[in-house]
Amino acid sequence: MLRAADPGDPGDPGGPDPGASGESDAGVPPPARAVLDSTNADGISALHQACIDENLEVVRFLVEQGATVNQADNEGWTPLHVAASCGYLDIARYLLSHGANIAAVNSDGDLPLDLAESDAMEGLLKAEIARR
Repeated sequence: MLRAADPGDPGDPGGPDPGASGESDAGVPPPARAVLDSTNADGISALHQACIDENLEVVRFLVEQGATVNQADNEGWTPLHVAASCGYLDIARYLLSHGANIAAVNSDGDLPLDLAESDAMEGLLKAEIARR
């Protein structure tokens, strides 16, 4: 008889890694990283899709589980490019606070700042550039 694995079971490979941090790749096993960063045919990851869907709760979950914040899709768009182009300030703030590369350039040569949907987004990104 099969039983469901307890996600809190230390022997469960899908369970929590006590040494893992949501802000770092440290402690995220390669199989988990492969699942978190898997993409569709366009290179869109779950983190990209959560940004597209303006779902901050899922963005947080994925980043806390170790998703790669700066993963680019087939056109070089990172999750920060998505958040900037859609005007999703809360998601952009969260990504920036978790290591999003503000200098990432997509295949058209655009930075997230170049795609800023609003003055507020432009202000946030310019302030972050000045801070760094």
